[in-house]
Formats: sequence, C-alpha cells, structure tokens
Amino acid sequence: GIIPMVELHYTSTLTNMDFVSGPLGDIGATANGGAGRRDILNLTGGVQLQLGALSSLTIAGVAPLMTGLNREFDSEFVVQFNRRF
Repeated sequence: GIIPMVELHYTSTLTNMDFVSGPLGDIGATANGGAGRRDILNLTGGVQLQLGALSSLTIAGVAPLMTGLNREFDSEFVVQFNRRF
C-alpha cells in the first residue's frame, strides 16, 4: 500500500514575549523594541509504503513557510523503516 500525507503545523505564542538580556545573548522580544511575538508555520509532506504484512517505509520532509525570526530551521528530511514482530 501507498499512503501519502500532508500536514500543516502552526505554532504561536499566547502573549507577547518579554525581552531578557543575559550572558548568552538576547532572548525574547527583539533588541530594537519589537513585541516578541512568534508565529511559526511549517509544511510537512511524505509517503508511507507498506512493504508486506510486517514492514513499512516512511519518507517525509518539512519546509518552513515563514521568514525572519519566525523561521526556526531551513528544512528537515526523515526516512523511517518499521519492522513489526
């Protein structure tokens, strides 16, 4: 069997973040007075292949759809093999 999948993941802060400056740098709101709100949107797509009665292979990738501080990574890719016993 072949099972295609598409997922849209949205993550947002409930309130504006505070700005904290410490020994490891600035955390939270931007240093130029921004509100510190984060809205992260990622698109996941892949396919799961059923390989007989006991095995499956999943291949998927993730791409962020936002830019700037709302983009936490460039991309992700996964290959997963499951063997049930």
